[in-house]
Amino acid sequence: MSTRKIAETYHSRFYGGDTAGARRLLADHSFRFSGPSAEFDDADAFVRASGHAASSVKDVELRKVFADETHACIVFDLVVDHAVGRLPMVEWYRIANGRIAEVHAIFDIAPFMRRQAPAANQAIDPVCGMAVDKAASAARRAHSDTIYYFCSHHCADTFAGNPGRYLARSGK
Repeated sequence: MSTRKIAETYHSRFYGGDTAGARRLLADHSFRFSGPSAEFDDADAFVRASGHAASSVKDVELRKVFADETHACIVFDLVVDHAVGRLPMVEWYRIANGRIAEVHAIFDIAPFMRRQAPAANQAIDPVCGMAVDKAASAARRAHSDTIYYFCSHHCADTFAGNPGRYLARSGK
């Protein structure tokens, strides 16, 4: 399969909700993901943590695909089930031995942060900036006598590793 086809197939599967099919295209031992609010060195951990984001996708509007022998770049608009609505994105892929060894996602997280104050039953996940229903949050963590709510266990664990980093970023 060509580099372009690998990237397009992964992209289609991931944003189409087939995370198991997308996972099969990721390298097992040398995978790396980096984005504006998360980094992973393990493909399985990446798929587990990012599945919630893929599930909020309503549509993907492809703009352009660039590819050579080892790299592919997909420019697209992601239409999400969130107040943000449409999110312009770029994903750069490095392919090695027929699988995706690296994904770098580029998008502006500011629209997720520019929300009005959350309703009384909502909180803002300090790691990714998503609005979280307090009663249905995936995880909670206490820090300095305050309870923080998270969209996923990954975000909660990331926060627990360095709360000051995320509280400083959110102005708390």
